[in-house]
Amino acid sequence: MDDVIANYRYCQYAEGFGAKRQVLPIDAIPESDAPIDYCTTYFSYGKDMFDYWMENNKTSGYEGESFCRYVPIDIDSDDLNKAKKTAFNIINQLGCLFDVNIDCIRIFFSGSKGFHLELPSSLFGIEPCTYLPYRLKKTMQKLEFDVDMSMYQHNRLWRLPNTINSKTNLYKIQLKYRDLDKSIDDIKSMAEKPSDVFDTYDEYCDTNDTLHSIYKNTEYTQVFSTKTSSPIPTLPPTTKVPLPHGVPKDFRNQYLVKYGIQWRSQGIPLERALELALEWNDSCKPPEAKYKVQATIKHLYDNPKDMKPRGATAMKWFLRNDEWLNSLSPAWYRVVSRFILSLNEETKSQQGISIKPNQRLYSQQKLALACQVERGIVRRCVKRMVELGYALNEKVYNYQNKPRFLLTWLAFDVTEK
Repeated sequence: MDDVIANYRYCQYAEGFGAKRQVLPIDAIPESDAPIDYCTTYFSYGKDMFDYWMENNKTSGYEGESFCRYVPIDIDSDDLNKAKKTAFNIINQLGCLFDVNIDCIRIFFSGSKGFHLELPSSLFGIEPCTYLPYRLKKTMQKLEFDVDMSMYQHNRLWRLPNTINSKTNLYKIQLKYRDLDKSIDDIKSMAEKPSDVFDTYDEYCDTNDTLHSIYKNTEYTQVFSTKTSSPIPTLPPTTKVPLPHGVPKDFRNQYLVKYGIQWRSQGIPLERALELALEWNDSCKPPEAKYKVQATIKHLYDNPKDMKPRGATAMKWFLRNDEWLNSLSPAWYRVVSRFILSLNEETKSQQGISIKPNQRLYSQQKLALACQVERGIVRRCVKRMVELGYALNEKVYNYQNKPRFLLTWLAFDVTEK
C-alpha cells in the first residue's frame, strides 16, 4: 500500500467547481483561511497524469491508470432529513449486511443539500487500474444504494473538508455517527464554522471478503456505454396484463409483493414486471422510491414463489426493503436491527430457559444499554413489532427466578434450512 500511495500521489485541484484545474501532489494542495468551494478529484494518479497536464494544459482526455484512497458516496436531496436517513441506512446496511466496522466510515455534511460518506478503498481490495471509475459505478449499482452515480467519473471533483459552500456559506464538516441523531437545524449550526477533521479509518484496514468479491466481479464486465441498450422483451399484444390501482403508503409493500408473485406465476418476463411495477407505483400516494420497487420485484423473481426466503437472503431483503423498518428513527432502528442480527439459529438453553430458532432472550435494561437508548424505547419498539405481526413477546423467568423476555421473530426465518 505504501508503494501505491507513493506512486499515485497526484490529483486534480481547483479553487471552485468551474475554475481552471491544476495537477498537484496531494500533499502540496494550498491552504486558505477562507476556502470557498475548494475541491480535488478523489482519484489519484501517477506522474504520467502530471506530464499529460503539463504537455496539453488540460486534464480531459487522459486515459491512464488511477487509484483512490477512499470510495466516495454522495447523497443529495432537496429534503435534508431524507438525505440524512439515506446516509444512516447505508451505514447500517454496511455494518449489518457486510460486517463492516462503521467506525471506519468517514461521514460529512456537505454544507448544502446532502451528506458524504468515504469508505477506505482497502475494504474493496482496490488496486490501480484504467477503468476504475467504471468499476466503482458498477460496484455501487450492485450494492443498490440510492446515491449519485454521476460521482464515478475520471474527472469528478469532491469538495474538501472544512471548505465553504458558496451556495449556503456553510462549511463541509465531518460528523460522528452519533451526530446523525441530531436535527438538521443542529447540524447546520455546527456547519457555521469548521469542524475537527479526524481519521476514522485506517488506510490499511483489512479487505472485506464480500465487498471485494462484488468489486472483483466488475473486472470481467464490458465497459459501459450509454449509446446502446438491449431491447426489453414484452408480452405479445394479445396478452392483457391488468394494472391494479395504487394504494396508500402503509400497504405499498404488501400489495407489491402480491402482484409480483402473481406476475411471476403468469409467466410475465422480469423486464415487463418491472415496467408494470413502476407504472403501478406512480399511482400510489405517495409513490415508493423506484430503486426499492425494482429491488422487491427482482427479489421475487430470483426466489421461487412457493419458497419463503430464509437466512441471510431474507435478512438482507428485509433490512433493505421493509417500509416500517426504514421509516424508523436511528434509535428505534438500532433496537430492531440488534434483535434481527442476534436471533437464535439453533435450539439451546440459556439461563435455564429453552430458546428455539428465531427467538431471542433479552433484558430490556441490557438491550437499552447496548443500543444506547432509553429503556422506554425498547419497550415501545417491541410493542409495535408485536402489533405489526413481526414478532411475539413473552415474559419468562430464569433459573434465579428473575424476569426476562423471550422474543419470537415471525417476519422471516433466519435459519438457512
